[in-house]
Amino acid sequence: MKYMSNILCKDEKSEKIIKKLHIPDNLTTVFVVSNEKRENSESVCNVADVFELDPDSIIGVSYNSSLTAKVGSINPYFKKEGLELYEFCCRLVMECNNCNIYIVGTYDVSNCLINYDPFDIHQKEHLESIAFLYAYTIRLHINNLHKMSIMDSVFMYLCELMKKKGFFAVFQHRMNSMLTDLKEFERIAIYTAPFVILKGDDTCYGVLRQFADDLAQSLINHGQSVIVIGESDYDYGMLKEVPLKGIVGFQAKALYSDFFRTLHGPKFQFWFDNPLHFTDIFDKPRDDEFVLCQDGNYADYIRKYYHNRNAIHFSPGGQDVEYSEGYRPYDIVFLGTCFQDNHEKLDINQREFYKYMLEHPLLTFEEGIMNKYGWSEQDLNSSEKLRKEFLQISMELKPACRSVIGFYRNRIISILLDARLTIHVYGDSWSNSQFVDRSNLIVHESVSPVNSIKELQKAKIGLNIMSWHKAGMTERIANIMMSGAVCVSDETSYLKEHTINGEEIALYSLDNIDRISLIIKELLSNVERIKRISKRGYEKARREFSWDARADQLIKLSENLSDRKEKIKIFVATHVRFNPPKNDIYVPLHVGKLGKNDLGYLGDDTGENISDLNYLYGELTGLYWIWQNISDVKYAGMCHYRRYFLNDSKDIMTEEDYLEILKDHDAIVPRAMKCDKEKTYYEHYAQAHNRNDLDAVKNALNKLYPEYYSAFEQAMNGNIFYWGNLVVTKLSVLKSYAEWLFNIFAEAGESINVQDYDSYHRRVYGFLSEQMFYVYALTNDLKLKEVSVGISDEKAETKELVSALDDLLSSKRVEEAKSLLNKWLKDRPDIMFDNADLKHRLRDIYDKLQLLS
Repeated sequence: MKYMSNILCKDEKSEKIIKKLHIPDNLTTVFVVSNEKRENSESVCNVADVFELDPDSIIGVSYNSSLTAKVGSINPYFKKEGLELYEFCCRLVMECNNCNIYIVGTYDVSNCLINYDPFDIHQKEHLESIAFLYAYTIRLHINNLHKMSIMDSVFMYLCELMKKKGFFAVFQHRMNSMLTDLKEFERIAIYTAPFVILKGDDTCYGVLRQFADDLAQSLINHGQSVIVIGESDYDYGMLKEVPLKGIVGFQAKALYSDFFRTLHGPKFQFWFDNPLHFTDIFDKPRDDEFVLCQDGNYADYIRKYYHNRNAIHFSPGGQDVEYSEGYRPYDIVFLGTCFQDNHEKLDINQREFYKYMLEHPLLTFEEGIMNKYGWSEQDLNSSEKLRKEFLQISMELKPACRSVIGFYRNRIISILLDARLTIHVYGDSWSNSQFVDRSNLIVHESVSPVNSIKELQKAKIGLNIMSWHKAGMTERIANIMMSGAVCVSDETSYLKEHTINGEEIALYSLDNIDRISLIIKELLSNVERIKRISKRGYEKARREFSWDARADQLIKLSENLSDRKEKIKIFVATHVRFNPPKNDIYVPLHVGKLGKNDLGYLGDDTGENISDLNYLYGELTGLYWIWQNISDVKYAGMCHYRRYFLNDSKDIMTEEDYLEILKDHDAIVPRAMKCDKEKTYYEHYAQAHNRNDLDAVKNALNKLYPEYYSAFEQAMNGNIFYWGNLVVTKLSVLKSYAEWLFNIFAEAGESINVQDYDSYHRRVYGFLSEQMFYVYALTNDLKLKEVSVGISDEKAETKELVSALDDLLSSKRVEEAKSLLNKWLKDRPDIMFDNADLKHRLRDIYDKLQLLS
């Protein structure tokens, strides 16, 4: 495929033919070839004419480039078979209602439908692809075809065509699949689905609205269809009928409204402010809602303290302009507002925090709060009460944070003015500032975001002072670099990683801000160096920091999110707060959540569930929930809040680790363990549990699934066992296994009585299931990969008991300690197992109490 301005051609030969025709840009024209020798001819056609074309006959299309915003570009899914032009032309004609068809004459039509050879295997495969293409295209436009009253005629024409070629059954099957399997349809439609952009309000001189315009245009430049809400009369109700590539808001609370939440597609909320100040925004997100943060720390903060795993570091872009080495009359331009340092109005706590942050300017505000109050990340992650207190204090300290920003902004401006450097600033905030009488501070009228780049193009140096974004960048930095000025900014971890200090940008540190005047004076005194940095900075920004670059990242992110539905999720069963692995494939699942305190995780008490039976099933209530409620992944699995599969490096397995193994294996399970002293698994189970329950399972299995009986006997009479109900496999396999398992347990439950069991043994089905996946795998000939399992922490119950015993022993209440330990060991013998008492602290207390007996 070769691209020309607003012409798409099948190949170079097609391009040469079409170039000679000189078709006007404002006409949508489809160029086709005929199987007959004929002169070039052109005719006006309607929608049905294009839908009924032979896909292989289309050699090119000419269209007005402005249509890209409405229809997007070609769908890469169909490029493999060279059928993308047909699908694109159908979208074009649906938008225009009519177009021209230009018959170029005879051409190589060996692959065309009309010359189909049923004995050619390659043509057979190609025709199957065409049947799929027709089915998809009709499904994509089915509502509009009906509205135009041509659906029946188009469909019948294609049916007759497929019948003539002997492919009607294939076409019919594909059509049924498109109509009934929404995910199959959306998997293809997502490539050309439109982005919806919500224009924000006029905050900060309309910068958010400018962001929306810049992103929309950049997406169009990338061949994306874009709907901008806020400036068109689009029928928004239609949005509910189509898949969307993404709905993008810029600090737009409307994105969380009922209407937008019902739209089908990922929601991207650009959020530029520190999340410390917006506690009501980020809690309890939906799976398809993502927060895009300009600072990596903000994204990390939202993930940690709001348990919102959909927070992503994604900085804004800069306006794309041509580089210019023209005359620059201004030495320094600063486009920020003047923040007031109102520390004298702060209360005592706020003033103490203000002073602390001035002494520690390299800390983030959240780090400062934790250090000031003596909290660690582990403290906040392990206590919901403490987490809420932290968020509340964060809100109370908001005025202090703003005063800290004001102090450093004013301090830097003061240093530069004292050094007799001239600074150009904009807006009324400076006219009323403490610097208004300084002759080398030139105050201009405020400028719009569009015109700000023009002011920067007058500057040798563009000054940036962060609003405490310690791991990010702002559009101001991008715009300074794109304007051809040298960006002088306080350093962040992002800037240090993504730019070269002294070559593409000039960085200073807040813990040594007096140096900033020296940095700027040295630059202004060296014309060649300032040109070199500005040029390299411009090239860096245009390549990586422009809105075009950000649009490319957003498109890939959207498509990757769609792809992610085809990959893997590992659900981490838990009943306590813990530190989840940072990898997004791990999804904490609160098992037995019904009636319990909310831990802030996904719960097994939604949808179809048996959360109330957790006392019988343990972590299997999580498996049941996955079986009944999950359908959007290819692979799925379960592990525990302190037990994870490990790779060869003894690290928790990543998505790549899992997918690499699952290329050649059907399931991943823990390494098999051997029963003690050559015992069979049946004898091993009977040591700790009621063997009659295992017999009940055997009888139920023999009744319901007799074909599994021999595998059950093999597993019970062998001397190896699998433990923990840890498994990763295809979702289809996991669902099939779950249905099989719960059917067996429902039958076996008629013979199992747990009335006299303690709370530990009452989780009978959790214990009974541990060997059952092995039985299922043996019968279904699944290829298993045994993998090491790492234990990340002691059991929560073990830690709880150790703490209570320590308190009793420190008070010399020995008998109470003995009584408490004996009660726990009776109810929960597992708390002293090696994999529960990792540090053997409970074992040491037990031995100590034995000596005191």
